[in-house]
Amino acid sequence: FMIYPIALNIYVKRKYKINKNVKPNNKAISQRWDAFWHQVATFVNENTDVMVLTIFTNMLVVSVYSVYHLVTAGLNRFMTAFTQGIDAAFGNMIAKDEKEALKKNLSLVELIVYSIATLLYSCAIILILQFISIYTKGITDANYLNSNFAYILIVAQFFFAIRLPYQYIAQAAGHFKQTKKYAIVEATLNIIVSVLLVIKYGLIGVAIGTLTAMIYKTVMFSNYISNNIVRRSKLIPLKRCIVSIFEFILIFIFYRIINLPIELNYFNWCVHGLLVGIIAFIVIMCVNYILYKSDIINLYKKIKNIKNKQ
Repeated sequence: FMIYPIALNIYVKRKYKINKNVKPNNKAISQRWDAFWHQVATFVNENTDVMVLTIFTNMLVVSVYSVYHLVTAGLNRFMTAFTQGIDAAFGNMIAKDEKEALKKNLSLVELIVYSIATLLYSCAIILILQFISIYTKGITDANYLNSNFAYILIVAQFFFAIRLPYQYIAQAAGHFKQTKKYAIVEATLNIIVSVLLVIKYGLIGVAIGTLTAMIYKTVMFSNYISNNIVRRSKLIPLKRCIVSIFEFILIFIFYRIINLPIELNYFNWCVHGLLVGIIAFIVIMCVNYILYKSDIINLYKKIKNIKNKQ
């Protein structure tokens, strides 16, 4: 954590000549407080589940939650790392008013993000209970196997993943003030629904709260950029979600047909996970090629152009 900012500081000083004597342009950062509230809402949203469980349940329930969160947090970090940087590319297109390029490239990014999210989270739904069984083997202080909670939590994190392109476009366009209310409502929804349901439903209650908040923000951000930035049909994200659901159903059907046996240990689970991943990859590639052939061709051309430039 210390090395990165120091290295970045050295690089910037060597690479760019920064004039520190110019008059500051405060208008350029006029939305800093709006951006701040986005960060506050994100912080609240990320910690609501643990806080609500700590207040209304007990440490054993929090312990069960933390094991499942270990999985979903890892997947979320992967999706965030994978999609970081696209806001700069989108920002460049928005600044140059390249509307058609923005629309076309958003379609490609959606194809990639939805495909990877479907692959990761469909595998997670199939594999998570097996992983939890191995990870908590021999621990008897609580029942760590809770399939309903696991499935709801994973679906909630799927919506987190697919909203990233829409969120990045809004940020690239500098629309922090216009979208601030969505972030605040998301955090508020998460708290209210979680508190209302946690006493009766426990872990499942907070998972429903997270799912409700994630769906809300995903829908609102996708609608906002469709209406105000990209100018396209608001039904496109819905259609992609339906395709992802269809792909998961096919993955699950093929998985059950093959009926892979597994003896519960880490090595066998990894091999099992690899086979499930291969099934998911083949299904997603086939469906995408049938439904999004033009996007697949455009993506192939872009990759080919990048290779030719190297």
